Amino acid sequence: MFRSAFVALVLASSVFAGPMKRSSGLTVDVAGPSGAVSDVNQLKFKATVKNTGSDDVKILKYGTVLDGGLPTRSFSVTKDGKDVSFTGVKLQVSLDKPNDSFFVSIPAGQSVTVEHDVADLFDFASAGTGTFRFEPVASFHVATGSNEKPGQFERVQVSSNAVEVNVTDQLKKREMVKRARDTCQVPAKRDFIDAAYVEGQALAANAVTYIGDNGADPLFATPTHYNVPAIL
Repeated sequence: MFRSAFVALVLASSVFAGPMKRSSGLTVDVAGPSGAVSDVNQLKFKATVKNTGSDDVKILKYGTVLDGGLPTRSFSVTKDGKDVSFTGVKLQVSLDKPNDSFFVSIPAGQSVTVEHDVADLFDFASAGTGTFRFEPVASFHVATGSNEKPGQFERVQVSSNAVEVNVTDQLKKREMVKRARDTCQVPAKRDFIDAAYVEGQALAANAVTYIGDNGADPLFATPTHYNVPAIL
């Protein structure tokens, strides 16, 4: 719906068929820069997902290495064993009316390659120069329903490699342009979402104004059950 930063990726659990299992028919291979790089702009990768099985597969692409069009989290990045903060978009997906744009189909014996530019998606500046490990998100939701209307998913963990790259310079933090665009195709739902967005902005503005006018109020210094460790 809204393609804006920090919106949770929501997938209805009712459509998933059982717990995660390891896939024997899918593999992920990642290729990245060879040798050290001097600029995060050189952090470009190619992820190839191959279907080695005997059946065609249809995979939900969002939140995986199959999504190369949106600035979503397709990799986990670490440096010295510590996670590097993700600064991209966390997408909310409605599966009420799935369409083909949600999926990538891979025929038996074939592969799909997706290119990724991760320079804008992680806070490399705070991590500092050094060797970064890039591991692809290879947990897929494979459609088990009909091609016309996939309604069930099987969650599978796919074998993959990881790539390590030494970044020696140019780690200046990059900024993404924030935006919010409602892409819902159902008029009634779209109107509701748009109205809720406007109302949310108004409520946030009112809260900022109230706190600014009443910052010395004891209310803001009084402990509540929301910040009592014993209750949390």
